[in-house]
Amino acid sequence: MFKHVRRTTALVALASSFVFALPVLPVALAQMDEPDLKKEALYHRYFKNLNENPTSEEKWQSAVTQGAAQTYTLQSGDTLWSLSETLFGDANFWPKVWSLNVEQIGNPHEILPNQNVQFMPGTTGEAPSLAVTDPAAVEETVSEEAAAAPAEAAAPKEFDLSTVTIPEPTRKSGPMGRIPGSLPGWEYRQDTKDKLIFEVQKINRDFGNPSNNLTNFVIDADTEEIGTVTETEMGLGSAGEFQYIVVKLPSAPAEKNLLVVKDMEAIKDPRTGEKGRVVQVQGEIQILEAVNAEENLYRAMVRRVVDLVEVGAKIVSGRIPSYNTQEESEVGTANAQIIGGHYGEKRQLFSDQAVVYLNGGSKAGLTPGQMYPIYKQFANRVETTKAKINPRAIGRLKVIRTSENFATAVITQASDDVRTGDTTTPAVAE
Repeated sequence: MFKHVRRTTALVALASSFVFALPVLPVALAQMDEPDLKKEALYHRYFKNLNENPTSEEKWQSAVTQGAAQTYTLQSGDTLWSLSETLFGDANFWPKVWSLNVEQIGNPHEILPNQNVQFMPGTTGEAPSLAVTDPAAVEETVSEEAAAAPAEAAAPKEFDLSTVTIPEPTRKSGPMGRIPGSLPGWEYRQDTKDKLIFEVQKINRDFGNPSNNLTNFVIDADTEEIGTVTETEMGLGSAGEFQYIVVKLPSAPAEKNLLVVKDMEAIKDPRTGEKGRVVQVQGEIQILEAVNAEENLYRAMVRRVVDLVEVGAKIVSGRIPSYNTQEESEVGTANAQIIGGHYGEKRQLFSDQAVVYLNGGSKAGLTPGQMYPIYKQFANRVETTKAKINPRAIGRLKVIRTSENFATAVITQASDDVRTGDTTTPAVAE
């Protein structure tokens, strides 16, 4: 390491002398169109003189020992490890630092703030030296004799670490004042044996089952609107989140936050012939101010979207309906049949997490939140089947919302393809 220090010092001195020896160039090199033979000869002469007349030992001694000793005051948190790394470039030199200062530092675990560290640069033949003293014993200036011979003032002592036992710290450590927020909660107490005990609380990583927005559902009849979307501020046929639209309402609404939906195709119960209506959820809006009092037109902002809010869509009371697939109840029994799903009764095939429509509704005993089994009906897959009884259970569903004759549900488990016509009862559908 000390060879590295001397080499670095030599390079710095050589670079300094070479820089100060060069004249300032009157013209940038990039502007020179052709070589300047006079300057080339001048640079050659400089280079030859520097190599034929090396710096004498006296000049090197003067360069590396010039000036007084540098003093560093120990700060709270400093250690011999960090001090060795800072001054010598290697933290593993800390035993050497302690060996030079064992009289002042009885315990290497405990160096006190406000102690002064004097660091004297070495020479080409001697290593740098280090001295740690009490603040009151440090003189403000260093004599010329000490500056000229720093190695003699702090010569290394013979010190064998293998024969020394490092004492234990005399100050007892208490609990940390603050624990990072990323660590689990903890409690601290001290027993009769004076041992630190940390009780780590188990982190609850159960974040529950996140909710999903319900994009479509089925009801008995068309929705009862309280207004309609008449236009968008940008003149387009639809609007996205945080865009402005114009709505028509019969009067100033008492409720500012409303739901935008669109009636889709009708759906038919194959058993009874009852017809329902599939409703598409588009988003939530917030009514702001009137823009045409005579025609009851109001400006509104689209606050949340499930789909784009379209011109001509209906405005109804309520918020975007949501659901989760967590099975919160035991499996019940009901006589209902899957008659369609997202995209209406044309949808024939469903899988896990799909939204489906059931006939029967509250009339058949279906209730929101209740779990029901799904039975695989043979005739839905093979028209020529002769299997008549005991269909196989292939999954479960959870009812989300109901009307009198229809219900909307989500498939929570499926071990096989679920199809339109499958039932919640083992009885074979006729």
